[in-house]
Amino acid sequence: MPAMADMEQARYKTKKTTSPWAEPVFLQMGASYFVFGLGMGGSYVLIANLLTKEESFGLLGDEAVARTIGLTQIPYGVATLFMQTVGYLKLSQAGVSEVVCIAIGGTLMACTTAGFYFSSVIWHIFVLYLFNGVGIGLFFGAYMNLPNAFIAKYYPHAIAQARGVPFPFLNFGLMLGPVLLPFLGPNSYHVGWVVSGVLQFCATMNLLIVAGKIARATKWQAGELSSKLRGGATQALALAKLQAMQRAHNLDAWDEKGTPCPKEAKALPAISYVGNCG
Repeated sequence: MPAMADMEQARYKTKKTTSPWAEPVFLQMGASYFVFGLGMGGSYVLIANLLTKEESFGLLGDEAVARTIGLTQIPYGVATLFMQTVGYLKLSQAGVSEVVCIAIGGTLMACTTAGFYFSSVIWHIFVLYLFNGVGIGLFFGAYMNLPNAFIAKYYPHAIAQARGVPFPFLNFGLMLGPVLLPFLGPNSYHVGWVVSGVLQFCATMNLLIVAGKIARATKWQAGELSSKLRGGATQALALAKLQAMQRAHNLDAWDEKGTPCPKEAKALPAISYVGNCG
C-alpha cells in the first residue's frame, strides 16, 4: 500500500501547529478507551451482582461477597502489574511489536471478560481474573508506547497534552459503564459480561486500525533517524580523531578543560575554538 502510506504522510506535513485535541488519531484512540471504560466500569457492578444472585457460588451475605471480591483482585492485580512491566519488557526485548501485544492482550482480555458468563464456582472467578489481568497488563503496557513515534514526529511541542488526549474518554466510559449495563435486564449480571467482552474486542480492533495509521504516517522516521545517527557518529569520530591529533602535536595547546588554544594551535588542522585560554 505505498500510495496510501504516501497520502498518510502528506496529510501530516502540516500538523506541527495543530492542537492534539483535533487530531483524528488521538480521537480514535480515545474512542477505543471510551469503549474499554464502558466494559471495565460495568464489570465492577456485574461481579457483585453475579456473586450475590448466583446461588452456585454459595456466598451468604454481603460481607462474604465483599471479601471474595477483594480476594479475587489479588491474582488480577499481580498479573496486571507483572505483565505491564516485566512481561511486556521481555516481549519487547524479544522483538515482539506493540501491535502484536495489543492484539494478544486485548483479545485475551475480551475473551476472559465474556468467560464470566459461564462461571459457576469461585475458582472460575479467580482463574478468569488471573488471565484477565495478564491481558490487561500486556495491552496497556503496549498501548502506552503505541503513539510515541507519532507524537515525537508531529507533536513535539505538546507531548504531554498529546499523550493525555485519550484518557478523559476512558474516565467517561468508566463512569457510564456501571450505569448502562444494568439496563440489559434482570439477567444483566450474566449477559453483561458477554456485552463487555464484545465491546473490548471491538475496541481492540479499532486500536489495531489506529496502529496501522500510525505506522503509515511514521514509516520513514526510522530511516531518517538512522541517517541522522550515522551522520552524528561520523562527525563525532572525525572530531575525536582531530582532537587526538591536536594533543599529539602540542599538548600545551589545550587548557585544563580540554579546550584548544588558538595561539599555539594555528598550524594544526582547522577546528572550531571555544573557551578562554590564557
